[in-house]
Amino acid sequence: MSAGAYGFLTKDAEPDEVIRAIYKVHSGQKYLDNDIAHSIAIGALSPSEESPFNDLSTRELNIALQLSRGKRVPDIASELNINAKTVNTYRYRMFKKLQVENDVELTHLALRYKLIDANVL
Repeated sequence: MSAGAYGFLTKDAEPDEVIRAIYKVHSGQKYLDNDIAHSIAIGALSPSEESPFNDLSTRELNIALQLSRGKRVPDIASELNINAKTVNTYRYRMFKKLQVENDVELTHLALRYKLIDANVL
């Protein structure tokens, strides 16, 4: 991405995901495969620093990142092609794993562990 790519998928990406990525990139947005985004987010941490985000599934981490960037649950659900209730189920599970009670605490935790950049919010 730092070299100028707008999207990145793994070779085993599902056709629906490829189409979704093409539309995102065509509209000027960047697109990362969930597994790649997870690896990048975890890799950004120093190896000696144990992050509570390590315990999240790829989907939970993806939703956590979107929530901490201020995205609304219905928008996340629409983007991921899942029900808003499903997003809230993931949200509840990740809050429990991360020991946070709301989106603000989640955002503070994401900033603390450098999963998001305050200058990009």
